[in-house]
Amino acid sequence: MRALIINALGFQSTWLALVLGGDLFFLMALIWWGVHVVQFAQPGETGRILILGAIGFVMDSLLTLFGVFYFPESPWALMPLWFCGLWVAFPTVLNASLRWVWSRHWLFIPLSGFGASTTYVGGSRLGPLELPLGDWPSIALLTVVWTLYFTMTRWVFLGRFDTTHAAVSGQNQDPSSSG
Repeated sequence: MRALIINALGFQSTWLALVLGGDLFFLMALIWWGVHVVQFAQPGETGRILILGAIGFVMDSLLTLFGVFYFPESPWALMPLWFCGLWVAFPTVLNASLRWVWSRHWLFIPLSGFGASTTYVGGSRLGPLELPLGDWPSIALLTVVWTLYFTMTRWVFLGRFDTTHAAVSGQNQDPSSSG
């Protein structure tokens, strides 16, 4: 349980620092990633979080390119460094404090997709992110995108897309059961 709390707090403090502090806190995301890998990652998890981070980075890069996100302070039409830092840090929670999102009943996946989409609205209120489509159209689109992302997460960690409860093997044990 302690590891899950540290995982959640580590990510949330990194998220907040990146959103409020911008590019200066990219190093914090790298440090958090390193701490997670050294202290908390399970065997085989590091490769999976790298894959899911890369998928998320490409996902949000395409959304930026297609005008779903706009960063007024970014010198390019691409994501700023602080936003990239979110994709360094976020995958560290997928097999720990957010494991319940994708590893239980399939209905959790679209509900979690909706929850994830609303974080962009929160981020747009706090930091230099704009949603040109408006809040609700962005939430609708991002809910679909994040539902697909969490479905992919399920496949990356479990190797399947089934709609039953996850039968977790020994190498994918719930991290809350240790330390």
